[in-house]
Amino acid sequence: MNKKKLSILFTFLFILFFINAFSQVDQIKNNSSSNSSSKGSNHESQNSSGSKGPGDGCLSGCVDACGSQCFQSMFQVLVIGGLHLHSDYLKKRDDIPTVVSIDFMPHFGFNPPSCLLMLPRIRGNWGLFSTDFRFNTMMQFGTGNGVDFYRTLDWQILELNLVITEPVTARLGSGFMYETYSGNYFNESYLGIDWYMKKDLYLTTLEFRIAKDYETGATPRAEGNLRFNYKVIENKNLYGYATAGCIYQNYYNNVDLWTAQVGLTFNFH
Repeated sequence: MNKKKLSILFTFLFILFFINAFSQVDQIKNNSSSNSSSKGSNHESQNSSGSKGPGDGCLSGCVDACGSQCFQSMFQVLVIGGLHLHSDYLKKRDDIPTVVSIDFMPHFGFNPPSCLLMLPRIRGNWGLFSTDFRFNTMMQFGTGNGVDFYRTLDWQILELNLVITEPVTARLGSGFMYETYSGNYFNESYLGIDWYMKKDLYLTTLEFRIAKDYETGATPRAEGNLRFNYKVIENKNLYGYATAGCIYQNYYNNVDLWTAQVGLTFNFH
């Protein structure tokens, strides 16, 4: 009798989890639609109430002039410092071949029992600079439509490799997340750390992403990604790693998704 009750309880919990998993893509899309509607409301509100006082033009001009001067000074400092750092990194190429390289990452995720993620990704590295493109596809099975999809294109247009040493590489980047369902673009910021151990035999990667809609104040996605990599291929121009880890994604501060992740990571140099 106790075993029967226990099996009924587990069956009930499984069904609840199954139903919840099925609704994740729908929940994300519903939140996306609400956010898109808010964009239209905010735009109409600004148009109907937008007006400037008599001193606004003068104040705006002063701020613009001061801001322009400060920006030029900061830009010069960053460019000069960045060029020196970039040159120093390129000199390390013989010791750290990944300084100038291409990373190809066919990664996949699974959120039981019915949600799959496909995360193919490519990144180009050149000294101080990187650019990083990812195609994020979430597939939900067993819905009324058979398979439901939610996709984003994630392009970190510019990443700065602020630290490149033999054990650690740290990157800071910015770009956009394009949500295919709504057709909206959101600014996305990125932080990534690679930690190599035992002469590159092991690689631990920790990454954070956050996409913001500055018009509505929404956070379309916040993500943490932890991966452990073991080198299985090594030759003059190629490193290959077997990859396993987990991803946490939160969409619109409302939908949580924990995903187990596997795949391969290739570095061509």
